[in-house]
Amino acid sequence: MVILSPDKFDRNTEKPFQCLFEKPPVYVLPPNLLPANQVNPIPHCNSVLLFEGGNDVNPMLYRQTAHKSTQKPDIDRDRHESQYWRMAQSVNAASIGVCRGAQFLCVMSGGELIQHVEGHHKDHAMELPGATKPILLYATSTHHQMMNPYVLEDNSWVSYGYAPANVGYGYKDCNNNKFKVWQKWKNWHDQEIVWFKKTKSLSIQGHPEYLKPNEPFVVYCKHLTYSLIGRQVSGQGIQTP
Repeated sequence: MVILSPDKFDRNTEKPFQCLFEKPPVYVLPPNLLPANQVNPIPHCNSVLLFEGGNDVNPMLYRQTAHKSTQKPDIDRDRHESQYWRMAQSVNAASIGVCRGAQFLCVMSGGELIQHVEGHHKDHAMELPGATKPILLYATSTHHQMMNPYVLEDNSWVSYGYAPANVGYGYKDCNNNKFKVWQKWKNWHDQEIVWFKKTKSLSIQGHPEYLKPNEPFVVYCKHLTYSLIGRQVSGQGIQTP
């Protein structure tokens, strides 16, 4: 089994996860960049798609107009990744998303994005839900947008990490108006790691590839990949049956 990455650049995002897989990642190129006589691999049920960082996701994908700070979208990339994700979903394949990739998977799973939030431009603590006493990891953070799974049904997603209160502030909508997310959505937390159950999508908003392999945040992300995505296959690690 391999990681399939629908991105034309090698961003080293796969480095923390690669030890869990049998082979190096395969890059899935947009059709206009495919060399002559070469075809992209077709996802199968044990494929894992890896969506990486880059430009902000096109707000049209989550039914919003662009905030003034939202980057100009890469429309070709959004189209290519959306089509490949749907192809993978048709065979029940899983996905991992990092940074932009996490936000992309949130959107494709039916969620939305907060188009601008201040406070997440540097590393910060991350709380682990469900712990009997607070457990903090330090997550890399370089994003000005935020996953918003709260527009979905509560039982359709699971939080595996969120920022402590007051890390994020100055939440703004597409009209550049400030609003209080914790008043609009009950029990709001700035979500950093989310598992979308129906689409089998693990969304990691930080960058584990920025850190050393033994850093707690990296170890935790690998553990989630093994326990959530590796559960669908047998053997040691994530391997082809």
